[in-house]
Amino acid sequence: MTIKRTNQFKRYKKLVTRTKNYLISDKDNRFWVDSKVLIRNYSLISKHKSWFIVKMV
Repeated sequence: MTIKRTNQFKRYKKLVTRTKNYLISDKDNRFWVDSKVLIRNYSLISKHKSWFIVKMV
């Protein structure tokens, strides 16, 4: 999952887009690419996964 944030650079007043990638657990394979979902932090599920899907938005 990719989270995109858009902020304004303070000095130059230019819009800057920041992205952050997360590995999310989806046990039932219910969600598709580009699905908008609500995620929640959880204890470690695997080595890199610590997030799971709460519901579809």
